[in-house]
Amino acid sequence: TYTISSPSYNLKFSKFKIVNDKISDLQHIFTVTGPGGHNGSRILFDKKGFIYLCVGEGPSTGGGRSNTNKNSSDPASSWGKIHRFKIDGSIPSTNPIIKGNSTFNSIFSVGHRNPQGLALNPSTGDVWESEHGPLGGDEINIISSNGNYGWPAMSVGKNYDGTIISQNHDSVGITKPIYTWTPSIGICGITFITGKKFKAWSGNLIVSGLASQKLYRCVVKDNKIIQEEIILTNSGRVRNVIQGPDESLYVSVEGPGRIIRILPK
Repeated sequence: TYTISSPSYNLKFSKFKIVNDKISDLQHIFTVTGPGGHNGSRILFDKKGFIYLCVGEGPSTGGGRSNTNKNSSDPASSWGKIHRFKIDGSIPSTNPIIKGNSTFNSIFSVGHRNPQGLALNPSTGDVWESEHGPLGGDEINIISSNGNYGWPAMSVGKNYDGTIISQNHDSVGITKPIYTWTPSIGICGITFITGKKFKAWSGNLIVSGLASQKLYRCVVKDNKIIQEEIILTNSGRVRNVIQGPDESLYVSVEGPGRIIRILPK
């Protein structure tokens, strides 16, 4: 995924082949147009032949009754959604019919502000998502078909002017986050630890923080985060984390930009 800002704003979801270290056969699968801002754009492949794409709400206008950007809750808008495609880029017939639409399309879930990370839980096969809150309220969500995650009506974070959005996510039809951070950590990429290299950490969720400039290890039990520990700090803004084929953790950091490899002690 990438964005083009001129002459008009487009968020592109594309595929291409790599032959002898060169790009060929570029094909655009999906395009989101309109004013940019919160873009999202993480991609995830699951084990059932689907690709998930998260897209942010576009321009940020805050949450609550004063919010003028209803993209996230608008079934006709591609912004503020998680989309699901087949590996060839086509739309699965098992995608949900979102209320307000007459048929299914690429939209899998709604009500997202600015999703920054997607990860597949290896023990359940569920899609987990990390999402920026406003002033507080960064979220971890488990994504379900036809789920509504509340934005812009609901967030435990405040607007940047200090006004309250909602006290909680307690409303009919709204899926609550399983975990939140206040103050915001600037949550970004996430990954689950698998394999035997990290032993007791297997099954833990690793979470990156931009604003906090920290990397977190979150202990997961019964689809809940029950404990967190900081495992990297003072290294810059942490953008993403993945576990490589060698089972080491690879962390991308800004300021200056570099890759850090974490090994078990």
